[in-house]
Amino acid sequence: MDAKQPVSVTTIFSSTLNREMTIRIAKDAFVDIEAILLMHDGQNLFKDADASYGMSWNILQGIDISEKKLMIVGVDCGEGLERLDEYSPFVNHHLQQMVDWIDRPVGGQGKKYIDFLVYELLPELYQKIGKEVPVVLGGSSMGGYISLAAAAYYPTIFKSVMSFSGALWFEMPSLLKLLESADLSQLSVYMDTGTLESKEPLENDAYLKTNRTVASLLKIKAKKCYYHEFEGEKHNEKAWAKRIGPAVDWILA
Repeated sequence: MDAKQPVSVTTIFSSTLNREMTIRIAKDAFVDIEAILLMHDGQNLFKDADASYGMSWNILQGIDISEKKLMIVGVDCGEGLERLDEYSPFVNHHLQQMVDWIDRPVGGQGKKYIDFLVYELLPELYQKIGKEVPVVLGGSSMGGYISLAAAAYYPTIFKSVMSFSGALWFEMPSLLKLLESADLSQLSVYMDTGTLESKEPLENDAYLKTNRTVASLLKIKAKKCYYHEFEGEKHNEKAWAKRIGPAVDWILA
């Protein structure tokens, strides 16, 4: 990474979520920023050493932020089950019966997390830039789920959204109902999934079926919707790292 493109790590206290939020920002100090790429699971974006599973998106390898005039902002996820709580506005009561490490209902705090982005984080970012600019919101797995929900809650703010291998099965009926009721006529949405997201056939099938269902809806409701299934690709940062560059090219075109 070029020396003029350092990644700064700061924390801000969210009164909405009542916790400290870790924010990672990369931008070219000499470029007039024209858009913000706002990503969930920020700890996984830039460096392998910081990533949850030792593998990052290496996002600055996939995107030339100077050419795109982008500020990339990563918001670290909450710890443990807090991530699932904050990445879904809706509660899932079934996972605790299916996954050993989940011992309670999860989800339900996603609207607060989205409100944090809208009312606390974005105003600070606009102040840093010196103006309001378009926002591209994106993430993988549950990060894709919460990105689509955010577009439905705030369609005038999140007009460009990317969902990589979205875990849309998490609470699919509620998400679908939310998307169906929202005005998404100005939305540009990129969606993808691998065909080997999980070793478990039922879970893998759930990824494919739910992404296909949502993509079919958004191809009708959204301004533009791109959906692609990557043959043989798995559920990890290595796979998403290969797709982030082309996805950003498409969403900004």
